[in-house]
Amino acid sequence: QAGMKEDGAAARRMRTKSMIDYLKAQLPDDIQKLRQVQAMVKGWMWRRRLRKAAKIWMISPLAKQARNRNKLVREMVETEQTYVGCMQRLVEHFQASICDQANAKRYRYKVEDARLLFGNVASIY
Repeated sequence: QAGMKEDGAAARRMRTKSMIDYLKAQLPDDIQKLRQVQAMVKGWMWRRRLRKAAKIWMISPLAKQARNRNKLVREMVETEQTYVGCMQRLVEHFQASICDQANAKRYRYKVEDARLLFGNVASIY
């Protein structure tokens, strides 16, 4: 019987859907145009409400906190990028140059001294 109830419910849904489609097809053009205008007005009203809500949100303390938090995170990311860029230049230009010159024995210091000077900068970078 459970299967028969499900079949009956499905048949009712199909009849209802076909009835709605039939009625929509029978509606005069004026009513269909009216429905389109109503849909446009409803959309306009929702956009207006959304704009109001957005204005209220923008002046709220929570929005100010969110903006400050975003600004702080952005500044931290920029600072980290600057730091990584400086470390890259340090490793690629200075450390490599000094180690090469120490290997060529152009200066009084040794390669070990250059390694001590820069420590584990390469591994940090």
